[in-house]
Amino acid sequence: MNPLISVVTIVFNDILGIEKTVKSVTYQTYKNLEFVVIDGASTDGTLEIIEKYSSNITFYLSEKDEGIYDAMNKGIKNCHGDFAIFLNAGDVFASDKVLSEVANKIRDKDKAYFGRAIIVGDKLTWLCPSLEISTPEKADVWSKKHLPNHQSIFFPRSFYTTNKYNTLFKISGDTEYKLRYLRESDNFLFLDINVCIFRLGGVSNESNNLANILLKFREGAMISRCYYSCWRVKSYFNFIKLIIKYSLRIFFGKNVYQNFLLCLNSLRTLLLK
Repeated sequence: MNPLISVVTIVFNDILGIEKTVKSVTYQTYKNLEFVVIDGASTDGTLEIIEKYSSNITFYLSEKDEGIYDAMNKGIKNCHGDFAIFLNAGDVFASDKVLSEVANKIRDKDKAYFGRAIIVGDKLTWLCPSLEISTPEKADVWSKKHLPNHQSIFFPRSFYTTNKYNTLFKISGDTEYKLRYLRESDNFLFLDINVCIFRLGGVSNESNNLANILLKFREGAMISRCYYSCWRVKSYFNFIKLIIKYSLRIFFGKNVYQNFLLCLNSLRTLLLK
């Protein structure tokens, strides 16, 4: 198979991040791809960077939007690929051969595939899922319980063209999108490939902002109610986890907080052994 892969990047006022991402996509050895960039009417020079690399971009749009997921829906609207991956400004592919490796392993154009994300914090770096998640059976269980990193998923055209991101969500729309896929298609297929490098610090990962914590709890409760039978228990558990993260970040600093995330990832892996 030689699938057309759409790479969608959204950006707003991130002049350094957008150049890193554009270069990462441009340097891919796999050439059967299209690159869609959606800018939220940046004012810091981001648009000038986009125009600088316009010959490497299939389509770009710069206009005000109603948030992250509205911008991602604009990206979907302009995709034509057999698969779409959302690599936002600042995110990069793990190597120049990622898309070639992915294309060589894809067998079903109606399934979503995911690989590993290299998560980079201020002091720590780890894989999600970890190397211990290596068999299809373990990966299947893991992806249903913990969900892959959004930037490591290749969504099939049969799903993304008929499913838009829910713009009622401000920071958790990607989680709802993944759960919606699982409800329709049962599972993600695992590729033993490091797909992306994802740096902590996006809105949905900010655990030092109490307003974000409360918003994430409310949105998480909405999602749990739709997708889990024991949604109240799930919601309270998520709230406790968010408060622990917030407390660690505020009272003990980034290092302790990121060590907690690393331990949590290790614990998830142990539970699958």
